[in-house]
Amino acid sequence: MTTSDKIKKAIELNDSIVYAGTKLDAAKGALNVLGMVGDSVKPYVPLIAVVTSLIGEIVTIYENAQYNKKICNSLLDRAKSAEAAMDTLARRRKENEENFRKQAYYDDFVKFKNALEKIKNFASEVTQLRGYRKYLNANHVKEKFLTLTNEYDTCMKHLHFTMVIAQEEQLRYDHECLEHDLAEMNEFMSQIKEGVEDNHKQLNMIYQEIVSIQTHMHHLEKKTSDSIKINAPRIDPNQLQIPEPSEETKKRPNNPKMLKRIYLRNSTEVACKLHDKSIDKILYTQKSQGYLAILGKLGESPNILKFYGISNIENREVLVFEWAEMGTLKEVYESRDIPWITKIPIALDICRGIAFLNSINIFHHDIRCENVMITSRLEPKLANFKFARMFDDATSNLTDILKVIHWLAPEKMLEHKHENNNKNYKRPYTQKCEIFSFGMLLWELCFEKVPYADKGMDDIISHVTNGGREKIPVCKGDETEKEIQKEFITIIKMAWQHDPEARVNISKLFVTLSKMATKYVIPGAPSYLLPDKTIDYGHQSDLSLSDDDKLYVSDEEEEQNEEMNEILSIEEGIRRHKLKTPEDRKVAWKIFSTNAEKSDYTAMYWKGIYLWEGHHIDNRSEERTKEDKNKAIELFKLTADYGISEAQIRYALCLKELGLLKEKKERDEFIKYMKIAADNGHPVAMYNMADVFLKGKLNYPKDTGTGIRYLKLAALNKNEPAIALAKKMQLNIYDSDYTAP
Repeated sequence: MTTSDKIKKAIELNDSIVYAGTKLDAAKGALNVLGMVGDSVKPYVPLIAVVTSLIGEIVTIYENAQYNKKICNSLLDRAKSAEAAMDTLARRRKENEENFRKQAYYDDFVKFKNALEKIKNFASEVTQLRGYRKYLNANHVKEKFLTLTNEYDTCMKHLHFTMVIAQEEQLRYDHECLEHDLAEMNEFMSQIKEGVEDNHKQLNMIYQEIVSIQTHMHHLEKKTSDSIKINAPRIDPNQLQIPEPSEETKKRPNNPKMLKRIYLRNSTEVACKLHDKSIDKILYTQKSQGYLAILGKLGESPNILKFYGISNIENREVLVFEWAEMGTLKEVYESRDIPWITKIPIALDICRGIAFLNSINIFHHDIRCENVMITSRLEPKLANFKFARMFDDATSNLTDILKVIHWLAPEKMLEHKHENNNKNYKRPYTQKCEIFSFGMLLWELCFEKVPYADKGMDDIISHVTNGGREKIPVCKGDETEKEIQKEFITIIKMAWQHDPEARVNISKLFVTLSKMATKYVIPGAPSYLLPDKTIDYGHQSDLSLSDDDKLYVSDEEEEQNEEMNEILSIEEGIRRHKLKTPEDRKVAWKIFSTNAEKSDYTAMYWKGIYLWEGHHIDNRSEERTKEDKNKAIELFKLTADYGISEAQIRYALCLKELGLLKEKKERDEFIKYMKIAADNGHPVAMYNMADVFLKGKLNYPKDTGTGIRYLKLAALNKNEPAIALAKKMQLNIYDSDYTAP
C-alpha cells in the first residue's frame, strides 16, 4: 500500500465516526415512521429512542477511550449490532407488527435496552483510569465484561436479532481483546506510580474538585441564582522572603519578570511571575479565578508545576509558582546538550504528567518543550495550561496557532486548512491528538530543536496533512547511545501515525518508556547535562511512513393478539413519586418493581427506597416492616456495588440507623460505602467523611488534613452544613491547603 493510499484510508477512518452519527440520525427519524404503524408499536418508540442514544454514547466513548481500546471495540461491535437491529425494525415495521403486540417480546426489548445501558456504563469506566481503578483487579474486569456481554447476547437471541459478527468469531475476538488489554493494563498499573497510581485514592477527589469549580464558573457565566463567588488561593506578601544576597538567582536568567522568593510557610523556593498592572482587573475576573483555582489542584502531581496562589510584590500582582531553576526544557537544550541517558527520565516523567492529567479528564492541548519547566535536579514539570480543558468541553479556537502548529495533530490542522472554505469543519481534540503532540515533543527533545523550524505555517499544514513528518537525524555516539536513539525513534513513529487509531495509547507509551528507563538508567544515579554542541547529530534522512449482510427480526413467531402491558419509564416513576399522593406512589411502586424485574439497577434502588420507607403499602405491621427493610438493604448493597452513589450512601446510613455499627466489621463497611459515595461525587457523603476524620468518630483516628479536604469538597458541591463549617473554620474552599488555620 502506498503512502497516499494509507493517508486516504486514514481520512476514511476519521470520517467513520461522522458516518455513524449520520446513521443514528436516520434511525431517530425512523421513530416517527414507526409511530404511524399503529398503537402496537407506540410502546417501543421511547425504548428505541433510548437505544439509539446509547449507541451514540458508546461510539463517543470508543472515540475518547484512553485505555482498554480493544475491549471497548468489542463492546462497540454490540452497539453496531443494536444499530443495525434498529434500522431493521424501521424497515420491516409492517412484517413485525405482530411481534410488537407480544408482551414477552416487549419485555425482552426492555431487557435489551437495559443490557446496552450497562455496556455503555462499563465501557465508560474501563476506558478511563479513574473508572478502571474501581475494579479490584483484572479478573474482576474480565468477569464483568463476560457477564454483561452474555446478558446482551442472550437478549439479542430472544429478540431474534443476528449479531453483525458470527457468534464464534465474536467470542474469539472478545478473548483476544481481554487478554491483550488486561495484560497491558496490569503492566501499566504496576509501573505508573508516582503522581498517578500512588495517589489513585485522591484522583476522584481532585476530579470532583475540578468539576465543582467548573460548575461554579458556568453558573457565574450564566448568572444563575446558585452562583458562588470563586476565590483562588492568596498568599500574604509577608510570607514571601527575598533570598540571601549571596544567591545569584534572585531573577531567573533571561526572564526579568520572574522573581525568586522563599515561601516561609513551607520554606520552599518559589517563582513570582510579575504582571502588568493593566491586566490586574482581568486577573480577578471569576473566569481567571476559576482557572487559577483549578491550576492549584493540578499541582498535586509531582510532574505538574505547582501553583501556590496570588500575591503582591512592590504593588505588583504576582502569580506564585514552584521554582524551576533551569527554566523551560527548550531553554535547557538551547544552552546545553542533554545526554541521551538523561532524555529518558525526562520523557518518562512528562508522559507521567500527561497520564495524570488524562486520569482526571484534562487535556493539556499545548505539549511542547517550551511548556515544560525543569528543576535543578532536571525533573520536568508540565506548565502553561492556557489551552487546557476537560475532555467533554468544547474545543475553543487556538488564537495563536503559530505557536502550536509545529506540534499539532494533522486532524486538527485540517480545521485551519479548511477554515476559509468551510467554517464549520471541526474535529474534536482527543487523547490521540495529545499523543501526537507528545511524539513531536520527543522529536524536539531528542534532536534539540523546534520541529519544522524552517517552514511557514501553510507549508507545515500542507506537509503534515499529506503524510509528511520531520526528518530523522542519524546521530553519532557509542553503541548504547545509538540503541537509545533507535528506541526513541520507534516511539516517535508510534506516536505520530497519520491515522489516530493507529497511534500508540498512553498506557503502552508509558510502559515502553519505563522499560527504557529500567534498561538504561542506573537507579539513583543523578541526571546531568553536557556543554552545548557536545552531541553530534550528524546528517538527516527523510522518514518515509510507507516503510513501516443482514440483521433481521424473525417473522416465524406464532401470531398473537394479546394486550400489551407497556412498562413506564423510571423517569415517570420518579415524577409520580415526587407528587407524593397515595395513588401516584402506588403507580411509582409498580413502575419501579416492573423495571427492577428487567435488571434495571436504578429501578432496584428506588424499589429499595419504597421497601425501606413503606411508600408502597399502608399500615405495615412491625414484622412486615422488618422484612421489607431487610430486602431494602439487600437492594441498596446490590445497587451500591453497581455504582449508584445514592445507593452507596443509603446503604451506609441504613447500617447506622439499624444500630449495626457497634462492631469494627460493620464500622468498616459503613466507612467503605460512605467513602465510595463521596468519591463518586455525593456531597452528603463528603460531609460525613469530613465529620469522621475531623472528629475521629467511629473509633477512626483523627486526620485533620483528610477531614478538611472532604469538607472543602462538600462545600464546593454546595452542601450547606459543609459551607457553614468551612466559614467557621475560616477555610478558602478553592485552595489546596488542607491544614487547619
